[in-house]
Amino acid sequence: MKRFVLAMLLAAAGVAHATEYETQAIKVDAKASRCLEQSAGEKEARDRVAADAANICREKGYGWHVQEVKSAGNVACSPCESDKTRCQATNVELICRRLKPGSTGMGMLPFLGTGFKD
Repeated sequence: MKRFVLAMLLAAAGVAHATEYETQAIKVDAKASRCLEQSAGEKEARDRVAADAANICREKGYGWHVQEVKSAGNVACSPCESDKTRCQATNVELICRRLKPGSTGMGMLPFLGTGFKD
């Protein structure tokens, strides 16, 4: 039992380091809205920024997520049908983040498979 307590104390000491993150700033254009009236198209373009930001960060790979939308960008519209427009947010600035590989959860590796015994 004493060995087990000592091993657990040593293991806890090995995990006491800080978690590190990788971040990357990205500037992109969000997806265009459907053909809508001008005001509805602008609103949809602004609303899509959050969903598009999450997808853009996830496309970077496993573990990436949105840390912050620094700027929602500008809404630009172009005509598409009769009196309707298609709008999109341009120059959206994001910060994507993920845990730095190997920065956390690695403190117990030396003890795996040792089979603590009294």
